[in-house]
Amino acid sequence: MRETCEHVAAIEKDLCTPTRSVADLALQFCLANNAISTVIPGMRRPEHVRANLAAAAQPALSADDLTRCRTHRWVRNFYPTHG
Repeated sequence: MRETCEHVAAIEKDLCTPTRSVADLALQFCLANNAISTVIPGMRRPEHVRANLAAAAQPALSADDLTRCRTHRWVRNFYPTHG
């Protein structure tokens, strides 16, 4: 959990703004990939639906933002490997 929180904090510091949350960024990152035709974000509450629609309606991530997103790639393995 600590490692996850550290990675999220680094992403927030580098890429988030007062008008773009980590959730917004994640949705926009998915939508930036032409190979992805459908995104099913979480929406337990009506405000989640509104936030997802607002994030999807924002301008696409810039090439610089996408490059910066990729620098946060985190290869992790929480499961023990065998043999």
